[in-house]
Amino acid sequence: MSAKTLTANACGRNAEPLRLRAALLAVAVLALAPLAPCASAGEAETPALSRASVKLDASALAADLLLLKRADGPASAALAGAAATAFDFLAGEGREAVLNYRGDRDHGNLTWVVAGKDAESLALDAPLAALVHSLVSLRQREAEAHAHPVPGERLRAVLGSRGTGAETVAKLFARTYAEAPLVDSHGGEKVWFERGGLMFLVTTGKGEEQPLLWEIADPVHDMGRRLADLGADLAAVRELRRKDPVGFLALDPQGLLDAFLERAQATPTRPRLEDSRRRIVETLLLNVASSYMVDRRSLLLTLAREPLPERARYVGLWHSHPGWPRGEPPSPDDVAVAGARGRFVTVVFVADGFEIYDLRQGDERPFDSRPPDVTFKDDRWLARFPGLGRSK
Repeated sequence: MSAKTLTANACGRNAEPLRLRAALLAVAVLALAPLAPCASAGEAETPALSRASVKLDASALAADLLLLKRADGPASAALAGAAATAFDFLAGEGREAVLNYRGDRDHGNLTWVVAGKDAESLALDAPLAALVHSLVSLRQREAEAHAHPVPGERLRAVLGSRGTGAETVAKLFARTYAEAPLVDSHGGEKVWFERGGLMFLVTTGKGEEQPLLWEIADPVHDMGRRLADLGADLAAVRELRRKDPVGFLALDPQGLLDAFLERAQATPTRPRLEDSRRRIVETLLLNVASSYMVDRRSLLLTLAREPLPERARYVGLWHSHPGWPRGEPPSPDDVAVAGARGRFVTVVFVADGFEIYDLRQGDERPFDSRPPDVTFKDDRWLARFPGLGRSK
């Protein structure tokens, strides 16, 4: 299978993509690296939010603003407009990505200002200011997690608890299985889309730690769903391809649907045309469902909709492996992501509970003989997912 490829930009350099699962995609987990200050040798790379200003890499900020300028949908219109204004200001001669914040960030009235060498400045609109604040905060938390990782035994205790740990995982798979499965018409296998994002530990008012699986939507999954919803409306499919050629290419890197659309236009009355379309769409969806990827734009738009939780400790990346009667264990590509990003927690569904693999940088154990770090069993587990046990 061909890999889905997206590139990341950090401090003016192109970050190399990583393979995530089953050679199906090249990740943009590196694209998750948030907007970061570029420091010279010996300088700290983590911005201190207690300071009055943070100087960021101008090209990285401009790249983020450019992505936001292209955000579509009514909910993103205001953000896209604010990003366009900031992008145009930053493009001016002598402008720097110096962000000064004013106000009390603990009480929600934070304001960021992009300043220029010529003493001009631009106050960012509130939604964009909050987004930039989240990016800087995430960078700080990532650095902290790299320097002082959450101990494995502590994470196991939280995720394996019969209270919030089991409930968090159960809700994750309930959302997964609420969607109708994809069905392989050849073997009859049922496949569900994987989910993933960033993992945090949140401390409650009682001092208890709870896991938070902060989800970031896979943009290729979203493209696949949009394609499936269009059904036999080939005019709408062509319009979707025109509006988002990059997303379309990520879903269909081998051009199967492109070739079909050309044939359909040349011979619209060709027999079994709809059967061919269904088989191609089925193949594309099955190819991408058992994988998870994120890109920079997905991170930005998710942060815009859902700010990062305050006072939550960052653990690392996570993703799920649904399936019936169980999901697959981690792959070599999952281990590779952990090695590159520090941590990649894999949550695997099983019929009587779940397994969690805490994949970490420096763990040299063979991936195919690695036992789960958490094995949770519950005789009533399957009752949480009505109809799942009878769906095969």
